[in-house]
Amino acid sequence: MVCSHQIHDTEVMSVIVDSNCPSLPLHFDLLFITDPFIIQSCIIQCNSAEFVFDCNALDGVMLYKPALHHLHGANIRLDICTQFHASLSKGMMPKFTLANNLYRGNLPCQFHDLTWVEEMVCTQYRYTAHITCLFQSHILLYQMFYMATCACMR
Repeated sequence: MVCSHQIHDTEVMSVIVDSNCPSLPLHFDLLFITDPFIIQSCIIQCNSAEFVFDCNALDGVMLYKPALHHLHGANIRLDICTQFHASLSKGMMPKFTLANNLYRGNLPCQFHDLTWVEEMVCTQYRYTAHITCLFQSHILLYQMFYMATCACMR
């Protein structure tokens, strides 16, 4: 799907975009890049081709690239979920779209095989709480664990 909400059990719709047409279907114009930092680093400095799709109408729209499929001719098929379609049909920003401040950049290839611990050491944003379930434990032990747990902001 073109949004960042990767649900595997949802109904997926297809939207066909004609790359020769200057306007986009639905309200995809809501998804254009507006963040000055992303515009500067991705578009002006050409550091990333993350939002370049070989289609003038879609270039600069924050979409998940693997959900775009080039068809024969000048058409592109976009896979979108029904929630995404419903939001765009109403002219509203979809909740889980990258353009809704969910884009944090591309992870360089050398970091694709990091362990969870290595990710936590390197990350700028962290969870403030981790939930742990102790199976087959006595309730007193669970209460002691709960009281000794704290969350720290970095």
